[in-house]
Amino acid sequence: MLLRRVAFAIVAAGVLVVTMGVTAAATGERAFAPRQTSPGGELEGSGASFPCGYMQRAIEDARDDHLSVAYRCVDSGEGRAAFIDGGVDFAGTDVPLSADEVARLSAKGVRYVQFAYVGGGIVIAYNPGSGLPYNLKLSADTIGKIFSGQIVNWDDPQIARENPEGGLPDLKLRVAARSDSSGTTRWFTTYMAQMSTSWTGGPRDVFDSPSLPDFPGLVTAAGSAGVADAVRDNPGMIGYVELSFARERKLNVAAVEGADGYVLPDTSAVTTAVAALRLGGDGTVTPTFATAPGYPLSVVTYLLVRQDNADRQTALNLRTFAGLLLENNEKASTLAYAPLPARLVAYANEQIATIGPGGAAIPTTTVPPSTSTSMPTPAPPTVSPTVVVPSAPPASLPTTPVTGSTSGWLIVLGLSLIALGSGLVGIEHRSGPFGARSVPVPAGTCRDGAEHRRGH
Repeated sequence: MLLRRVAFAIVAAGVLVVTMGVTAAATGERAFAPRQTSPGGELEGSGASFPCGYMQRAIEDARDDHLSVAYRCVDSGEGRAAFIDGGVDFAGTDVPLSADEVARLSAKGVRYVQFAYVGGGIVIAYNPGSGLPYNLKLSADTIGKIFSGQIVNWDDPQIARENPEGGLPDLKLRVAARSDSSGTTRWFTTYMAQMSTSWTGGPRDVFDSPSLPDFPGLVTAAGSAGVADAVRDNPGMIGYVELSFARERKLNVAAVEGADGYVLPDTSAVTTAVAALRLGGDGTVTPTFATAPGYPLSVVTYLLVRQDNADRQTALNLRTFAGLLLENNEKASTLAYAPLPARLVAYANEQIATIGPGGAAIPTTTVPPSTSTSMPTPAPPTVSPTVVVPSAPPASLPTTPVTGSTSGWLIVLGLSLIALGSGLVGIEHRSGPFGARSVPVPAGTCRDGAEHRRGH
């Protein structure tokens, strides 16, 4: 009996290892360049609130390099404006620079890099008051009607048709939206513009504007934290935020209509969608929500950094911090974000290598990237674990995805464990007159607006 249990445990372990190998092969193995060693000092940045939790983790890790980083979680528009004006060392934005913004930087003679460093999901969070025993399901058409003021009550017949489980409260429905120039708003309204005929506002950075009808249930708040707090504190409220803000506040989140039907925004579904994103020739990514696998409202967020920094120390510190943001993709799912696919990591590595003083290359002193092979995600019931399998540290900056190494040996190891376990199962324990004896059995019987500063 004991031998049989051991055999089944070995087979189960083999299945798990094979699954990890297949996942690594399917998403591409991420090759992280050796990270620049910081000479110490300070950096200042501002911008998108979408990646605030992820950014804070990198700020904490930067302390080990004697680097103090301040980042104001405001909005993408303010971050891009501060970067163009030269008021910050770096900026975060969920939306790439526009043609006009590129022209303004060019007119100033500023050389810069722009690259995605992590992915995430925009979730529809809601507060039904007394609570529902299930996750709400919302089609694109229903979402468009809710966020344009056409549906004003929770027990509206259209919501009820999509949620036959019943129990919808007789409660006024109120909408919480961003009041600032938000990349989250841009992608959320782009989803509605692509997927819903009920939404006529088009893609936009600012939700509350004269071109949209004003409706009594609309409340606006600054930053993702402001919207999440409004939903948490007001029964009947519904809004859109990044997944980590909803998880931190234990908010209800809706299953959103996409190519795979109604999909809940757990880290696994968001990672599936981010892995399918395509890198454009300019280094940016444009989501196609109608065809996205997994959770449809999944996007990436970008870092803006000057290539022509005033001094060598600032350039080295920027390379250190940018490298930390990228390397922490290994921890992304534990923070309710999604790791980038290998091709986006390779592009980001190339861009980080060009950061210098006056655009000049810098001889680097580096530390190797983390070599952990997996990190399961501890999460609440609505968030599934994601296993991330990075490749071994590369000797130089990669220009193409690295595949076929880690995934290959994981699959081989898993199959070997399955074979070993199956062989042990083929030994049947029987009791005879002289005690227990083993008899071979024939085969076949058997996972805020606040400033964060380190070093103070």
